[in-house]
Amino acid sequence: MWNPSYFFEEKIYGTGLYVGEEFLSCVVAKAKETSIYPAFKCVPLPRNMSDIEIEKMLGGTHFFTETEVCVLITGLIYKQVGGKNDELITGGGANLFYLSSCVVTVCEERMKYDWEVSKRGVVAARRQDGLAANATRVFVPSTGA
Repeated sequence: MWNPSYFFEEKIYGTGLYVGEEFLSCVVAKAKETSIYPAFKCVPLPRNMSDIEIEKMLGGTHFFTETEVCVLITGLIYKQVGGKNDELITGGGANLFYLSSCVVTVCEERMKYDWEVSKRGVVAARRQDGLAANATRVFVPSTGA
């Protein structure tokens, strides 16, 4: 079973992971235990884009649930301990995960931690129309986009 609060709240990853308070209160708090690892795909972004442009490009169903995004991020970070190269972009780019209520950003944070996981946005109607934080890749459910 995957327990989102165990990884993000109990800091079992250690000091190499920064988890934003809003991510804990708005995403992890709503996630449930599960034994299912979500199928996903990565979509590279062709240029710096706003959330509105990204969601328009993705079309269709591109939202993860709170449970899915927590399980997926946990698995991806475990595969890239210490900032190793794999599916999450390293070296300054941001990885985006869209939920109906917010956007989750995961990026390598070289100054103090291996990874930073944070939440931005409040509701789907209030997506940022500015550029999406140097995003270079977006993750979507494999049934979406």
